[in-house]
Amino acid sequence: MRKRLEKLLKFTLRSQLSIIFSVLIALSIGSVSLLTLQNQVKILKDNFIATGQQFCESIAGNVSDALSQSPIDDTALISTITKVVNSRDNKKWIKYVRITDADESIIIASNNISGEWNKKYISPVFEIKEKTPYYFGMSNGKREKIYEVRSDVKKGEEIIGKVHLGVSQNAIDALMSVAARTVIIVAILTIVFGFFISSLVAMFLVRPIKLLIDGASKISAGNYDLKIKVRMMNEIDDLVSSFNDMAKNLKEKEQIKVAFSRYMSAELLDEVIKSGGKTTFGGEKRLVTILFSDIRDFTSMAEALDPQQVVRLLNEYFSCMNEVIFKNKGMINKYMGDAIMALYGAPVPLKDHAVKAVATALEMNKELNKLRIKWAGEGRPIFGMKIGITTGEVVLGNIGSMGHMEYTVIGDAVNVAARLQALNKNYGTQILISQQTNDLITDHFETRQVELVQFKGKTSYNLVFEVLGAKQGEK
Repeated sequence: MRKRLEKLLKFTLRSQLSIIFSVLIALSIGSVSLLTLQNQVKILKDNFIATGQQFCESIAGNVSDALSQSPIDDTALISTITKVVNSRDNKKWIKYVRITDADESIIIASNNISGEWNKKYISPVFEIKEKTPYYFGMSNGKREKIYEVRSDVKKGEEIIGKVHLGVSQNAIDALMSVAARTVIIVAILTIVFGFFISSLVAMFLVRPIKLLIDGASKISAGNYDLKIKVRMMNEIDDLVSSFNDMAKNLKEKEQIKVAFSRYMSAELLDEVIKSGGKTTFGGEKRLVTILFSDIRDFTSMAEALDPQQVVRLLNEYFSCMNEVIFKNKGMINKYMGDAIMALYGAPVPLKDHAVKAVATALEMNKELNKLRIKWAGEGRPIFGMKIGITTGEVVLGNIGSMGHMEYTVIGDAVNVAARLQALNKNYGTQILISQQTNDLITDHFETRQVELVQFKGKTSYNLVFEVLGAKQGEK
């Protein structure tokens, strides 16, 4: 239930970015709209009051003559006030006009609702509630807020009266509402447009990430030829570049794994993969030890057996020998019929490569003896083995055509190892090594000098040694 709920509540990155951008846009536009509205309200209010003040001053200027007469000319006062109040849309926002003498005694007053004028202002329509420019009163039973502006009526420098004009806050609020609606509509439209833009931006930002996710899925399925092409001019480019490099490296490692998994131990293969094989696969000279093994008189024995028996016998033999070679960090470079060529110190460098190679040869003989006992008990043919080992500098690398490449070694040491293996037949020995190898293993193994040999195609002579076994204390 919890997982299902989490799945329902899970948003895609695009949705999350769209929501974040939309909220930011909404907050920004909301803040700007609020400030704009406040500014607009202030401007409207100031304009209304300024306009009211102008009307008030206009009335004050026009009633100066009427107020200076004795008795006061009510008709002139009413005519002037009516003209101002009834002009244009003034009725909507002028709530009352009151004319007083210099001592604030009401001479005449009216409001735009009743339209009645009184010489005596007995019961005021608007009851004063506090001593501020704002007055609250009742108009047709409705309470409303009034802002009063005033202007002195002068005759020369003498103040002979005052004009009080009530400006309706409701009228101001009505215009403010219109302005607010306009601002809100514009804000909503902008937010909607912003949401659309944020969705596009989110889609633009998420696209390379989706490509990376799809790419990761394809790579996990084994498709290492994938290359993502994205141009963002920011850190995403670096991420995509790193991803493509990773895919390339994984492809190379997979190729290494496929090429070498049958020829070396898992531990050695891990070392090759970690190193990337960069130092040897492209070509390199290195001192290595080469082991050649061959079955004695295998050809004549194979002719006397059925093909199935030959294959079964060889597979069992090779499986056993492979384990020994892998155990000693060797790499099987190739099979040649019943012969095995193994390398020590390649493709990963190995400090004691000569020691490992000789230890392998002794253990191979030991394991073959076990197989011989087993086969004899099963009534199957048995055979012996010849091994030749030498140490020398060779060229390592992938060699072949574009269609078929093979990791191998080239050098005189390869031929010497093969000839040492063949010489075992002449001397009745099992393991022969060159002087170069002997010099590197004397602290670990007992050897016997056999003879000074001139190999075919060589002008110089080489000492050949037989390996007798490990020294006391050595495994």
